Amino acid sequence: MGDLTDEARALLAGGATTQEAFIALWRPDRPYYDVTLAVGVAVGNSVENMVRRLEPKSAWSGEPEADEIDTWAETLEASGYFDLHAGLSAAQEPVAKELWRDFRTLLPMPSGVGHHFLRLMDAGHLDEARRELERLRAVTSAWAP
Repeated sequence: MGDLTDEARALLAGGATTQEAFIALWRPDRPYYDVTLAVGVAVGNSVENMVRRLEPKSAWSGEPEADEIDTWAETLEASGYFDLHAGLSAAQEPVAKELWRDFRTLLPMPSGVGHHFLRLMDAGHLDEARRELERLRAVTSAWAP
């Protein structure tokens, strides 16, 4: 995987997006899992973090066909697989706990509605997550009977 990760790092350093790096590195004899892992590690995630996020690999059915690779790359990106997951500082921990508590008060909500909030939290962007939470409050209150 080291060579593949090095290739991904070079592509990203050259200005490629994570989607573009995935597309450039994928080929029919190279499992998408390996390419996704390499791009995620090249972004700065640990191997352990990426493996945890990619398992169970069975969530994806089979391997992409050549004519599907753009869609796969877009889906992986939109699903947050290439996001850099940040560890929170001691000062951020209580803020994150408060945001999670507030988010849970909005549940249940339709599938996908809170996706952006979850990505922001995973990335450690707590100020943006707070703004997204306010947006979600407004949206979910409009659904109230």
